[in-house]
Order: sequence, then C-alpha cells, then structure tokens
Amino acid sequence: MKKNKLLLVLLITMISITGCKQEIVKKNQTEILLMHGWDGIGKDHVAMRNIFEDFEKENPDIKFLINSYPYSNVIVEKANDMLAVDKMPDIIFTSGISSFLTYANKKHKALDLMPYLLADAELNNNIHPQILKMWAKDEEIYTIPDVLEIIGYWYNEEIFRKAKITDDGSVDGEVVVPKTWEQFWQACDKINEYNIENNTDIKIFELHDNFSVGTFLGARVAGYNTSGTEFMNIIHPTDFDVEPFVNSIKDIKRLKNYNVDILDGNINDTRYNFRNGNSAIYINGVWDSIQLEDSSIKDNIKYATFPGYDGNTISFVSASSGYVVSNEQSQEKIDACIRFIKYMMSEEVQLRIALETKQAPQNPNLNMEVLENKDPLFGNALKVSENATIQLPSIETLWNIKVLNGIGNNLDDVINNKISVEDFIVNINAICNQIN
Repeated sequence: MKKNKLLLVLLITMISITGCKQEIVKKNQTEILLMHGWDGIGKDHVAMRNIFEDFEKENPDIKFLINSYPYSNVIVEKANDMLAVDKMPDIIFTSGISSFLTYANKKHKALDLMPYLLADAELNNNIHPQILKMWAKDEEIYTIPDVLEIIGYWYNEEIFRKAKITDDGSVDGEVVVPKTWEQFWQACDKINEYNIENNTDIKIFELHDNFSVGTFLGARVAGYNTSGTEFMNIIHPTDFDVEPFVNSIKDIKRLKNYNVDILDGNINDTRYNFRNGNSAIYINGVWDSIQLEDSSIKDNIKYATFPGYDGNTISFVSASSGYVVSNEQSQEKIDACIRFIKYMMSEEVQLRIALETKQAPQNPNLNMEVLENKDPLFGNALKVSENATIQLPSIETLWNIKVLNGIGNNLDDVINNKISVEDFIVNINAICNQIN
C-alpha cells in the first residue's frame, strides 16, 4: 500500500514538473506574426501548413501567430493595408507578388537579409544564385523565396495528335510542339478544324484569370523579337507604348477567332476542363502537376515552353519575391524569423516542398534526378522549362498587380473591338502613372 502511494506521489510530481516545464517554455516563447496565402484546401496548401507546423515542433521556443488566406493576392492586399497605417507583419510570404516588397521598401520597413546570409555559411550555401542575381542590389537583399517560379504550359498530347499537330501531319505521327508563334496559331487552326470535322467542342485554351492572361501576353511580347525580350526583363515598366507590346496586343486579337474565354471563370474552371480532356492547352506553372497527377488523362499530359523567335523557346524561370521580414521588431523576433527562413531553405525541407507541393525547389544542392525518378510528370516539366533558351522573371514580379489587373480588365474589350489598341495602351499607362 505504501509503495502504491509512493508511486502515485512520484507520478503526480512528474506531471507537475512536466506541466511547469511546458508553462515555462510557453512563457519564454517568441511569438511572430506570419502572414501567408496557404490557407486553402488543396494538397499543396495542406502540405505547406504542415511544414510550417513542423517548424514549431522543432523549435518549441517559437510560436506563430498566423494571419492567412487561401489566395496570395488577398493576403498581400491585407499586408498592404497594414503598411498604409505604418504597420507590418513580422514576416510575410508574398508568393511572388513583388508589389508588397516595393511598398515595404518605400516605407523603409523591410529588413536587409544580407548580413544574415554572410554570417551563416550554411544558409548562404542553400540559396540559389538566381535569387541573389534577382534580388541582391548594392550588397542588400530584402526578400528570399523558398521556391523558383517556373511556368510554361501543359498540353494534351492526344488532342494534339488527333488534330494532326505532328511531324508528318497524320494522327500516327510524333507530336510537334510549336516553336514559333506562327506555328502556335497554326496549331490552334488545326484544333479548330478537328472540332468542325468531328462536331466536337474542345477548347484550345482559356484565360480565366489575370495570371494566365499576363503569362500568355508576356510570353507573346518576349517572343516578338529581342526588344520584346528586353522589355519583359524590366521590373514594373512605366510605359507600355512600345512596339513589341503594342503589336502583341494586335496579335492577341486573334483569340476571338478561336473562341478563347477571357476572364469569365476562374483557374479552377480552367483546370477542370483540361483535367477532363475538354481543352488542349492549360497555361500554368509546374506546380500544378499536383492537381493533374491523378486525372484520367494523366498519360497524355505533357509540358511545353512558349514559342519564341530565331529558334528560341521561352519559359518563366524566376526567383520571385518570397519572405519579407519587418525591421521594426526586436532582435529576438528577427532571429526567430531568420531561423524559420533557414529551415525553409534546408535540403530536407526543400525536398518536402518539391515532392509534397510540386513547387520547383530553389536549393541548388538538391539532386534533381531524384525528383524526376520519384515524380516523372513534375520532374519532366521542370526539365523542359529549365531548357528554355529565354528565361523570364515571373509576370507578377515584372508587372505591378494593379497593372496586371488593368490588362485583364481591358483585354476582353480590345479583343472584341470595344476599345482600340491605342486606347488600351493609354489605359494601362494611366494605371502606371497612378502608381508612380
């Protein structure tokens, strides 16, 4: 009986000590406000939230206060509202929308991350050179992304073959992906002809959101000539009245001939139609393999780069804006944010990001063959895009979100001749003037 009482006392003591330790850890926790756009129900969103939670488990002295939303543009808008009243989250993931970083720097609230890279060889070694090339200026860097943004387009090989977009012009030939824009439009004509001959209604492609509108237009501008490529390397241009852009808008008026839907749905509609074999082309990044890998047409899904000029091919391979840290917080909080960034850039976490979310990892030390072997659909898309001869920054890095929205809002009107191309350019430049 005495032994049982002694055991009971020891058990209560141990529970009490454990509870005290947990309370001490909780009191000593550094709380940091993390804003992100990974609050959706998709597998990639769930995977990223799990990765964030695992950081807290590995670092019990750090506690996230989460402000999240399923859409990145909304979370950036919320963060911009904070900046408008001179506030900023401790750390935010901008998902490639660079307008927040521009605003934060104007407000002098973004932390220079370069001293932390220089002080930590391991962290520095895990940062892709493209990130430094894109964002390091005057020995300062204010954002670090955890992935590269790689964008071309998905296509249904079976539809291409049925439409005779092949080397010998037969359904038995080898599919030939268009290498010039004239070949691209010819491919669209062939799909139209197939629809007429077979009484089918296969969509060629759809531009249901501003991202796909901007991506398609940006690729067309860059593929116009060398001047177009140069223009598509300017971050936040202020004058769109340049020949490659103007003539690309004129060229894109062809979309009316192919019954391409413009901004009358959303990305989910576009993906749904492609997944079910109802469209030939789906413009989106390599990350969307996570949404396509279990579709009924998986074996027919391939990835392609956009057409160019003089034999060039085009893809968006970009170190887009990523994590931005506030410089108006305690050193303790800053150190916690840096530990989180280091965690996200580590090889172990980068491999998880690649395999669980299908985003292109930025860590240059990762073995890409491992990815291709483990996930052929995703790995092949990476290889195809990275072999493009012209690689552009992402569209949301290049063009302010308000400009991108303005292009989307005006594109349908110019395609349907409700406004002239000249008026279209005037409207876009007016938006640029309002921003600046």
